[in-house]
Order: sequence, then C-alpha cells, then structure tokens
Amino acid sequence: MLVVLVGFVGGLVLLAPVIGLAPRLGLVDNPTARSSHVARTPRVGGFALVGALLAAAVQLALTDGTLPPDRELLAFTLPALGFFLLGLVDDRWRLGARPKAAVQAALAAGAVAMGWRFAGEASPGFAALGFGVLDPFMAWLWIVAVVTAVNFLDGIDLITCAVQVTPLALAASAGAGLAGGTLYAALLGGVLVLGVFNITPARTFPGDAATHLLGFAVALMPMRLAGAADLHPLPWAWAAAPLLPAVIDIGLGLVIKRRRGLRWSAAHREHLHQRLTRAGWSHVGSALRYGVLTSVAALFAVVLVPRLGWWVAGPLAALVLLLHLQHAARRTRHVAWASAPAQNG
Repeated sequence: MLVVLVGFVGGLVLLAPVIGLAPRLGLVDNPTARSSHVARTPRVGGFALVGALLAAAVQLALTDGTLPPDRELLAFTLPALGFFLLGLVDDRWRLGARPKAAVQAALAAGAVAMGWRFAGEASPGFAALGFGVLDPFMAWLWIVAVVTAVNFLDGIDLITCAVQVTPLALAASAGAGLAGGTLYAALLGGVLVLGVFNITPARTFPGDAATHLLGFAVALMPMRLAGAADLHPLPWAWAAAPLLPAVIDIGLGLVIKRRRGLRWSAAHREHLHQRLTRAGWSHVGSALRYGVLTSVAALFAVVLVPRLGWWVAGPLAALVLLLHLQHAARRTRHVAWASAPAQNG
C-alpha cells in the first residue's frame, strides 16, 4: 500500500507541471468534428507513470537500499523506455500504423533478446503452457499482442485506468515482477493519478506514451527473465484473463472492418465503449463498465475456476458475457455504424 501511495505522489508531482508544458511541446489533441471532446487537451498521461516508477525507485533505495539487480533493471527499463518514447513520438507527430507496428515489433524482439520468456506457469484449473523451441517467438508475439491490445482502448475518458487497475493490483498483491511486485504497485499509483486527471472533462489523455508503457509492463506479468531466480511471474491464466474484454472488443471491431471493406488499421467508431457513449452513456459509465468486466474476467481465473471447477465457472462466465452483450446491443441498437474515429486522444 505504501508503494501505491509513493507512486501516486510521484506521478502527481511529475504530471501536473508537464500538463502546463504540453502545448509548447506539441503534445495536445485538437478536437475535430469527429472527436468526442471539445477542447484542446494535453496527451501527456504517460508522465504520471514515469513519475510513479521514479518515485518507487527512490523509495526502495532510501528505505532498505535494495534495488533490483542491474541486469533486471536494464531488462525492464530499456524496452520500457523504448515503448514510452515510441508512444511519445506518436503523440507528437502521429505515426502511421505500419511504421509504429514495425518499431513495436523491434522493441519486443529486443526484450526477448535480453532474456524475457513467456513462463506459462500453471494455476488451479489451468495447466502449464510450454512452447519448446518456439518459446522466443511466443514471447515476442505475446509482447506485441498485449501492447497492441492495451493501446487500442484509449479512446474514452478513464477507460485505460478502469481496465488496468485490476491486473496491476493482482500482480502487485501476488508479488510478481521487479522487487516482489513493487513495479506494479508503483504503476497502480500512477494509473490512479492518471484517472484523477482523466475523468470527464479530461485534463489530460493517457496518450500512446502511457498505453505503450503500460502495455509492455502488463505483457511482462506472466514472463520470466532468464537467470533471474528472484523475479516471479504471474500464472498465465491470471495475466491473460483481464485482457479478454479488450481482446473480444478488438476482435469484433476487426470483424466489422472486414465486413465494411476497411483496412485493419483504419480508425472507426464501433468499439463497444464508443457505441455506448453515442447511445447516451457517460464516458465514466462506459469506462467503469469495462473495468467491471475486467474484474469479472480476473475473478473467473483466480477464484471461480479453482473453487467451482470448469463445469460451473465456464457456463457462469459465458452467461455473464452473453447478458452483457445482449444488454449492450439493446442499448445501442439505434446507433448507426460510422467509420470516423471517436478517440479522445
């Protein structure tokens, strides 16, 4: 809990002044007729996460003088900094989908080269996953996929924060990652700061810098660093389950693009949270709905399957998902399809 508070304070101290500097740096989102916001808004939420991590590192050094080993720090810091800078460049100059994907792939390959591997650890109800000679490729694919998934859903006030609170809290409480969960506790504090500044009307959007950094950190949850015996991964099911609502939404969006003859990278307004807001839901209400779905998915993997077994937990989870989709479809039935982007940032 102390690290979360330290991360919150560190994120607040760095984010607040950067918001004032955002217009000079060109890190602002200018609304258009297709936007869901009406005022020029900074895109500097990633600095809250950087501030949280720096504050946690200082706190570790001052309290017991035990920072993680240099190799572990470098294996996280170098790729994480790369993803953050890629997002920052995209926030400033709006990179195309192909060059951004190429850099993401290169950064993920660099992380794999530094020793990160998908651990695939078992948990009650879920067998261990192993890929043999394909381990490096699967680790690379996992990082790229998770960064992309986290980056996709940043277009509504508060949604990035609402979705990431559950996995970050789960990883921190389980002691996963650097310094026995400190990494994720600090990021949780940074995400809470970002949430305060991202509630409608947003004073800053997360931006790609935040979602790329968060995506890489979330991707590392079920991964092991070669030669680092004190770095414990989350069971793969615990890490993957909170991603399911976003993955399903992204999949449905890709199906819609395919049916409409659009490129996979084309912006559109058919993510569920976009349809809900166009149907009259508040931004906060739509985001919190996603947060609840993420928590339910995590509950399924961590609690329901171990206690009730697949034969009970599986149908129960399917029922919750079907009821959610049916309710959302009824509430958004009158909302016409549109290809214009509705992203805040």
